[in-house]
Amino acid sequence: MANHHASAPREALAFHLAFGIVALLAVMFTSGHGYGLAVLVLAIAYNLLLPGYALLRGYSDWIARWAFLLPVSIGQVLPDWTLVRISETLIFPDHGIARIGGDVPVYFMGLWIMLLFPITLFADAANRARYLVAALLALLLFGAAEWAAPMLQLWQPRNIDTVAGVALYTVPAEILLCLACLRLYRRTRHDSVFARLWAATMIVGFYCGALMISLLAFGGGR
Repeated sequence: MANHHASAPREALAFHLAFGIVALLAVMFTSGHGYGLAVLVLAIAYNLLLPGYALLRGYSDWIARWAFLLPVSIGQVLPDWTLVRISETLIFPDHGIARIGGDVPVYFMGLWIMLLFPITLFADAANRARYLVAALLALLLFGAAEWAAPMLQLWQPRNIDTVAGVALYTVPAEILLCLACLRLYRRTRHDSVFARLWAATMIVGFYCGALMISLLAFGGGR
């Protein structure tokens, strides 16, 4: 059993590398409305395949972590919507998919977890250094996502200073988001469903506030 669970991080890495390659090929070879449909299918597929694989392998922590982070991922639509409507520093290209509030494509509810899950899982495997590892992984992976997103036509910063296409104010907030997810998952994983949902809701509000403060501090000018 110990060896079984020791292999979990390696299997998580293999799972995400394989899914990432398939996802990259899917978005590279589609366009227009087909692109939006491909991203929607990928978001749904990830959130079915991940817990399905965890059930087959008996990884209860994966299932609990996924169940905690999925509401966080769904809730990230609200901070994104804030950036579109209030700060006007973000725009999502129209790929013909339904948009929440007319601004945020519905598939974004299932995309954030694709980074939050592996970051928190691999960080937990680092034991005492877990929060440092979470911060470093968040810097690396979210930084890469912010850099690649305009090229992949997922989102585009606007009215804001950027470096290599990255709106720098987002990265500190995303690091704090990952630290909050790790901390509150660990604190509430044995609590009731209501307590875990409440914690997930608090993370969404915390991240929204962190974004606004980071925008003031690092956003630059229009």
